Amino acid sequence: MGNSEIIKKHDIQYTSAGTGIYHSEFNRNPSKSVHLLQIWFLPNLSNLKPKYEIKHIPKQEKIGTLKKIFASNKETDPNCITINSNVNVYCSILMPSVDSIAIDQNQDQIQNQNQNQNQIEFRTSCPKVYIHVCEPSGPIELNENTSLNGGDGAFIERENLITIRAIGNKPSEFLLFELF
Repeated sequence: MGNSEIIKKHDIQYTSAGTGIYHSEFNRNPSKSVHLLQIWFLPNLSNLKPKYEIKHIPKQEKIGTLKKIFASNKETDPNCITINSNVNVYCSILMPSVDSIAIDQNQDQIQNQNQNQNQIEFRTSCPKVYIHVCEPSGPIELNENTSLNGGDGAFIERENLITIRAIGNKPSEFLLFELF
């Protein structure tokens, strides 16, 4: 395919090997650490052609909402990357409540504009949802009874309504996967 990219913070990259490709990644600056997630999905079709796409998701588009970034090929959504798998993927950043914001000079700051940015409700008809809290990130609480820290994940089965709330003193960034 011949693609060579520099992936930056808040970028998402999609590669479908299809009938076969060569793929590798490396940290271009060995004096700085890099943190990324590489997630693999089982395709729902066979004999696919290789595909590559990259998209930048501005931080502000993720605050206080679930931003769909990948949509199953069973749906049509021009605002995200379509994938050949039985999954939809969303990203979000929930802000701590106004009285618990931590000031960290080493992290880029997001101004908390209202207290409603620390909780969302997600309605789904999918039988299974997976939530992964990114690192470094503040903790979240699921349905008022389960806490997850950076790097943690949880499956939720047969729940039509999922409440997700930031409970720490810094922004909480996570991915939500609808699995069907």
